[in-house]
Amino acid sequence: MFEQDKHYEAREAARLKYKPERIERLLIDESPPDSFRRFFYSENSRKYDHLYLSTMKVLYPGVGNKELGARKEAFLRSFMESGFYLIDVVDCPLPQTANYTKRRKTVWDNRHALVEKMRKLVTDTTEVILIKVTVYDLHDFLRDEGFNVINKCAIELPGSGYHKEYLGKLGRLIKPLSAEPKAWPS
Repeated sequence: MFEQDKHYEAREAARLKYKPERIERLLIDESPPDSFRRFFYSENSRKYDHLYLSTMKVLYPGVGNKELGARKEAFLRSFMESGFYLIDVVDCPLPQTANYTKRRKTVWDNRHALVEKMRKLVTDTTEVILIKVTVYDLHDFLRDEGFNVINKCAIELPGSGYHKEYLGKLGRLIKPLSAEPKAWPS
């Protein structure tokens, strides 16, 4: 287990701001990025968060990166209002030097903490989507724990050269939302 980093509280506050009352679809990633600027729920991240941009492109296929960045708060609000929520297996960034074996072991070692976290968030009908190969390794374990994991194969991270694969695999699991989000009043 790694120590909490200096951005832990800011990340959790940003994540909780966009937590739906009822989670319909829970996306689970490996760990947050090492930079708060690239964190999915960071409102100040406009162009470097490939996970945010690619996920929103699946939900809003006609919207470009520039608009997704400029209207990030509105898109995050729509994500929340549509019942989507994203969490990480590991609460702090993994070192850039961590190889696949180390990452896989860290995810596996955190599986019971993830189950505790999930039990507080989801219902029996919540659809769970596992993102990244190391997280998909938990597929059978999470299904055995009673969670409704809906992906039948790993979904690679879009920022790792798998942008098209991410769009295609996630796009087969979730349907685009019907309309673009409206501005979120301050």
